[in-house]
Amino acid sequence: MKPWNKAYTEAGWFVRRGIGGSSVANGRLNWTIAASSVAMELPSVLLDIDLRDPALGSALSSSDVPSRLPVMTCVKSDLWEHRQEYTFVDDAKEIRWISALTNGARAGSTNDMLVGSDQRSLVLERMTDTDLPTTEARYWAIGERFLGGNDFVRLLGSPYWLTEPMRCKCSCGGEMKMTVCVGSEGATREPLFGHEPFFIGEAALYWFVCWPCRRVVVLPQST
Repeated sequence: MKPWNKAYTEAGWFVRRGIGGSSVANGRLNWTIAASSVAMELPSVLLDIDLRDPALGSALSSSDVPSRLPVMTCVKSDLWEHRQEYTFVDDAKEIRWISALTNGARAGSTNDMLVGSDQRSLVLERMTDTDLPTTEARYWAIGERFLGGNDFVRLLGSPYWLTEPMRCKCSCGGEMKMTVCVGSEGATREPLFGHEPFFIGEAALYWFVCWPCRRVVVLPQST
């Protein structure tokens, strides 16, 4: 199946650095993380997204939607290349990391600089029609900004797949919603997450969420 589709007309939001936003980058300072088993690496909270942000309007009006969403991934090993999973309690700011040690994963990488210790205010910017992969021409134009540009963090809306559409089911049997996708950041003096631009090559990460269960599955995709 092609990664562009004329039905991809739902505009989401880009996540940007900005003053006055209630979402933050490097949100691990706000959350307590516990592992359910011995793991090679505990993940980093890249983003702590305020789902009650007025910019989202009625996009998340369900009573099942939490107040905040921690967006996590491993960055100090190649565990991000595998399925990652966690649950969270937004009121208590607690995260339970489910993914155990993955056979064959390599510890240590050049990604240690990706997540800094300082928190940064974020703002949401609404996408326009040109940001939606409804045609092949638009798809490739968006890709230049998603892999190595400034539009590398997409929240809600029609997804941008690198290869083909993915689906994910929760352990409860329900369909999980693809909520956030992150590509690679372009050269910038003000990286979103840390001291260096976020770069995982020609790859992207996709966060699927089951709102009632507060369960998140992170799946990778590469070209």
